[in-house]
Order: sequence, then C-alpha cells, then structure tokens
Amino acid sequence: MMVKIFPSVINGTITAPPSKSLSHRALIAAVLCKKITRITNLSNCHDVLLTIRAIRKLGGKIQLKNNKAFVCQNNLLTQGKKPIKINCGNSGTTARIITALAAICNKEVVIDGDHRLQERPMAPLISALKKMGAAIYELKTKNHLPLKIMPSTLRNRHLIVDINQSSQFVTALILISPLLENNMQIKVLGNHSFLYINSTLEILKLAGIKFFIKGQKILIKGGQIFKPFNYAIEGDYSAASYFLIGALLTGGQITVKNLIKDSIQGDKYLLKILKKSGCKVTVNTNQVFLQSTKSVFGLTINMGNYPDLVPSLSILAIGSSKPILMKNIAHLVNKESNRITAMSENLKIIGLHTKITDSSLKILPGKIKDGLINSYNDHRLVMSFSIAALSGHKEIIINHAESVKKSYPDFFTDLKKTGGKFRWINH
Repeated sequence: MMVKIFPSVINGTITAPPSKSLSHRALIAAVLCKKITRITNLSNCHDVLLTIRAIRKLGGKIQLKNNKAFVCQNNLLTQGKKPIKINCGNSGTTARIITALAAICNKEVVIDGDHRLQERPMAPLISALKKMGAAIYELKTKNHLPLKIMPSTLRNRHLIVDINQSSQFVTALILISPLLENNMQIKVLGNHSFLYINSTLEILKLAGIKFFIKGQKILIKGGQIFKPFNYAIEGDYSAASYFLIGALLTGGQITVKNLIKDSIQGDKYLLKILKKSGCKVTVNTNQVFLQSTKSVFGLTINMGNYPDLVPSLSILAIGSSKPILMKNIAHLVNKESNRITAMSENLKIIGLHTKITDSSLKILPGKIKDGLINSYNDHRLVMSFSIAALSGHKEIIINHAESVKKSYPDFFTDLKKTGGKFRWINH
C-alpha cells in the first residue's frame, strides 16, 4: 500500500508507543521464570507478536489482556515430541533471541524468516552457541537462516563475540546464560549498539540475575534462578523521534508522553541531539515537550550506539543551515534494508545531496521536492520520509507504508492526530 503525504504542521500531544526493544527482552526474561511475571504496556507491534508466537510454540505460556502480558515458563524446557517450525518474518531481534532460547528448550526446532532475514547476519551467535554445545545446522546457507536446532546440553563458556554487525548476538546469549552450568564470560569486540546490551542487563536485574561488567567483558554466574517481576514497558524514544523532529521542521510544538527521563534506552540521546540542533526541549519525569525554532544547526554525530535514530535524524538536513554528518554506521547495512544506501537514494529523490562511505552518511542542506520514495519495506524509512514530506511544499508518495506495523502500528493514527495530512493509495 502507498501513502501520499501533504505539507502539514505537527502540533499536539501523543503518547509514545511501548518500546519494541524492551518488550522483546522482557518477554524472554519473563518466560524463563517458573512463576508468573506481569508485563504492562507491552508493545503490540508485529515484531513483538512474532516473538510471542515463537515463545508459545516453544512451550512458554503468555496470556494477553489488553496491553498486559502474564508470562511463565510452563513447558518451555520440557522435552518436545514433535518438530516445531518458527517463522520470524523480518524480525532480526526475534530470530536471534529465539535461536538462543530454542537451543536450551530440549526440542527439535526449525527457525526461518523471510528473504531479507535469511540475508541478515547470524554467524557470531551460531558460532558461540555451537561452542556452548548447541546442535545447530544451517539448512540453506552457512551462518544464515533457516536453522535446525536439535536437543542438546549447553554449558557456559568463555567467549569472544563480535558485535560490529549487531549487539543482539550478545543479548541473546546473556538472556539464557544464567540458567546454564558454569560461569559465562563474554569478551565483546566492537562498540556498535553496546547500549542495547546494557538495557538487556537492566531487564535481567529485574529478574534477580547477578552479573558483573569490566570494560568490554561481561561475567554472569551460571545456575541462577529467574525470579518473577512486574514491569511496565517504557515509551519508545526512537518512535518518538519522528514526531519530535516533525514538529521541529514544520514550526510546530509537541508533547510526547510516556518518555521516561531516567530511561534505560540508549536512544534517549535523541534529546541531547535535538537541543544541540537549536530547538527548545523540556524534559519532565515522564514526558518531553518540544517547541520549534524552525532553524537547525549542522551536526556531526557518532551514531554507533544509536542506529535506529539514523533515518529520522537524516531528515534534519531539510531545515539545517549546515550539513548533517552521521558516522560509525556501518552496521546499518544489515537492517531491514541497507539503510545507508536506501536513505541516500531516497534523499536524492526528494532533492537533497548526500555523500556516503561504508560507515558514514552526510546530507547537505536543501529544500525538498516531490517524488516517489522506495521504502524497501523498511518501517523506519516510511516514518522518516513521512516526516520529511510534511516540511515540503509538494506531496511525496511512499510505497510499502503498511510496514510501520513492524514497530509502530499507530504511526499514521498519531500523524493524523497531530495535524499530519495524508491519503492512502491502493495499488
């Protein structure tokens, strides 16, 4: 489905949707508890629903009521009698955390995904799990989905894990390691998205899991017990970025509720970037207010820890007086699309000049024109270019607009609520 976006001004109040990232992690920690854990404000996005479906297939119990989830281990670790097939769609997080979870479930499991997910990297996780004793077999291409996992006994090891492609490899390992024999020590190579590992450790802390961090080493004692916990999922800073930047560029003002001041999300760095860009930002305990000055200063930003913010921050160049340069983003080639080239191609379509390298994206200031955006079925491109279109003088059409369901199902509802004008185009 395509959507045509018209020039508009963003004003009003919205509530940030629940964090997709934290929802995934909380569900895995919860299903490793023998007693019921209660999660509130759980995301209902497509990726999280894929994780819920996978957990249920593996024997975990999840009861959903409104935006609440009641989760426990149930038959998760019980030996299975029939082979299980799990389709992870295009959710990289689901594929990686469920691969690790399946490896300890004592069942025969095949894990697969769509064409793009089969291209996305899995090698560091597969290698680590095999070293721990997992029986994992690549069914099509080495180090990629689909994978077949057979029952086996895993033990913690001293591992070296490269996170330059994704920190989710380490997240998957540290979620299961407290249950296993021996102590786990992971030496992390690289620093891309390390803050996502920190948020995983914060979730483990809620479940009573003890760990120790020394520099790039993570130590987790084996043989621990996951304790049930109650947890309310925070609002998603990366999702909020579209509306905060939209208000900035269109000369509006917006209040975004459910953004925690002391958030465990690395993407709260967004607020510092917005302040540096020249707008007025007020941060309260659980909401953020932005008032546009409609002028943006040029920025040079190291985005190694904030990959999900790159698409929306790229749009700042529309209102900037100087170039926007984002560095240390090589890992974006492995997202739902190759986001470095996809962003560059589409920015050029609407009239902005870009310069790219293997690890950077530079966008020169400029006024935008009309055009047809190829989103590559990437939810973050759809939302970013929707915001870009608001600040122009002509309409922009975006394909595969329905892909926002992957992380932010109510994006277009909130866009309409805050004054965004658009029209759906069936094709």
